[in-house]
Amino acid sequence: MIPSGRRAHSSYPRWWVILAIWTAWGLLLSTQVAVYVRLGGKPMPFLTALRLNMPGALVWAIFTPAAIWLGRRYPPFEGPHWPRGVAVSLVASAAAVFLEVLLVIVNQRWIRGPMPSDDPLLVAELRNFVWWFPLDGWLYWAIVASDYGVAHYRRLRERELRASQLEAQLSEARLQALKMQLQPHFLFNALHTIGQLIRRKRYSSRDRAAQHGGSAPDQRPADQRQPAPHRPGRWGGARFRPREPGKPRRRPHQHQRAFAAAVR
Repeated sequence: MIPSGRRAHSSYPRWWVILAIWTAWGLLLSTQVAVYVRLGGKPMPFLTALRLNMPGALVWAIFTPAAIWLGRRYPPFEGPHWPRGVAVSLVASAAAVFLEVLLVIVNQRWIRGPMPSDDPLLVAELRNFVWWFPLDGWLYWAIVASDYGVAHYRRLRERELRASQLEAQLSEARLQALKMQLQPHFLFNALHTIGQLIRRKRYSSRDRAAQHGGSAPDQRPADQRQPAPHRPGRWGGARFRPREPGKPRRRPHQHQRAFAAAVR
């Protein structure tokens, strides 16, 4: 739904477009009248038919901007106050038809001259208004409905354009995030974090094994303790052989140092 304030600031159709549309309408009416009179046995020049019908069409050309403004100010098709919009549109359409009938009657009497059978201007106006209002009143509603449809179409296009722009921005943001994740700095940070987690897990496993071993710690003095029996390592070597008390620590071999450095 388009708010009335938003529609009030929409652009109006160009004047030459309005004039061209209602000029075409006047030409159509003039052609219809000329053909109808000719079929009735009383031929009428097309220029005379044009002079009789074109002023009524030009009245609608002048009234079109006012109809568009009233339709936007008091929308009859939407909003909580649409009954008021319908009432305003009915009054405005009646005023437009009244002016059209008045101009047509005055124009006819000016072209063909006064005749004894002519009714007074007010009586002729009321009689023709009752006949013309149901026929030409729909022109006002056609103007309002056309502007309403154009406004909704523009609103839909703007919404689709905004959605496509947001989708493009989202895709660009995802691509930038992927590029940042693939940069070496973030990759090295991720590998370093993984290495830290692996070392923490290995050290915690060793601590738990030492705390929950099968043998209790020896509480005797150091000079009375007996060295623990040697247990071969995983690969049968002497890497895990306990050091005797008072014996200096043996320096590890070169391949052991390299392995320890790789683990760190």
